[in-house]
Amino acid sequence: MKRYTYLDGWRGLSIIAVLAGHFLSIHGFNAGRFGVEMFFVLSGRLMAEILFIKHTPLPSFFKRRISRVWPALFVFIIAMWLIFGRSENALHVDYRSVLATLTFTYNYYSIYANHTPVLDHIWSLCIEEHTYILLAFIAFLARKYNFDPIKPLIAICVLFLINGALLTATEHLDYYNVYWRSDTRSASILIGVISFLLIQRSSQHIPALASVLLLGMALLLNINLVPDPIKYSLGTVCVAAAICSIKELPEYLMKFICHPALTWVGLISFSLYLWQQPFYKMIHSGQSKLVLLLAALIIASFSYRFIEVPVRKALNQKWAK
Repeated sequence: MKRYTYLDGWRGLSIIAVLAGHFLSIHGFNAGRFGVEMFFVLSGRLMAEILFIKHTPLPSFFKRRISRVWPALFVFIIAMWLIFGRSENALHVDYRSVLATLTFTYNYYSIYANHTPVLDHIWSLCIEEHTYILLAFIAFLARKYNFDPIKPLIAICVLFLINGALLTATEHLDYYNVYWRSDTRSASILIGVISFLLIQRSSQHIPALASVLLLGMALLLNINLVPDPIKYSLGTVCVAAAICSIKELPEYLMKFICHPALTWVGLISFSLYLWQQPFYKMIHSGQSKLVLLLAALIIASFSYRFIEVPVRKALNQKWAK
């Protein structure tokens, strides 16, 4: 696929939101959750193009997903086990949580078994991988039986949204027990897929500032006072529409989103997302937040440069033969 610099800029904004939520004190708005939502709709937008527009062969699709995620993730998980496996404090990592992360079942493990603070953020990767499998299955059926995937995608998305609202309203469960589940939060990625496909098919001109206005509306819908079912339905629709219309930004805003500093942060965003978590959880140990954040940036840069990129390239070259 062609690489779009403005999408790297979006990644940069997403991880900055996550870091702001973790390392800054922001009242009334959970920037970390919003940053994850920005990542989810971006994943949906990319999967829509890869699976339903470019019709990438499914074996290639899964190989690319493995080479993209597994190398840096595997190193991170093993490092956490080696560092915190023998600790007796709250940051302890046991073999069960390691197995849950390696099998992408941690989001349900954390709900029904136990939280492991330095691995808690892996819940979002679990949801992404589960949704990729679902999307690949729909793409397989659509190609085999020659039908438009948009209707089944909308139907499944609506079911997940309803499930989230019902669990919140009838079971009185908190955010973690509802929106760390794939059968609810996958809707966020599906909304990204659906939005991109609908906008691609539309002949209507998108206003230049639509992306900014939609993102602003999404911010308002994600303040803490807004109920979670609205955040992750109407709020997510606004975020998804923002990313899917971002290429229409006026030149001065496009220069901002494509600024080298922001796109560099976007490039290392996956490694940075992985490595910020243990440093975030060490804030209560009395360490300086700035020192912890800088340490996360340094290790993430190392992970990106010496693990994530070279191993991904090596695997892709090997599988391309």
